[in-house]
Amino acid sequence: MIKQIKVEITVPLRYNDGSPIETERIDKVRKELVREFKGLSISAETEGYWIKDSITFCDFNKIFTVVCDDTEQNISWLTGYKNWLKHTLDQHDIFIVVNEVKTL
Repeated sequence: MIKQIKVEITVPLRYNDGSPIETERIDKVRKELVREFKGLSISAETEGYWIKDSITFCDFNKIFTVVCDDTEQNISWLTGYKNWLKHTLDQHDIFIVVNEVKTL
């Protein structure tokens, strides 16, 4: 039996300069994740803080969560997707957490 992972992608709703990311870009992220993993949950808007080079950033985000098989193919896809998100959403970084899960 293949293990499963829960992937939480923190998707910022604003660019690093504070201006809002276009709704169409966020919708594209949603559609791509549903297409790739056949399901997705999205949290309500959350607020987060992080520090880079002594500057404190305040982000407004949504958490996009998928559960998928823990395969090299999925991990490779997610790694590439993280890089694409950083570029497309013009971010210093994208926070992604992966945890092993057991579903009932």
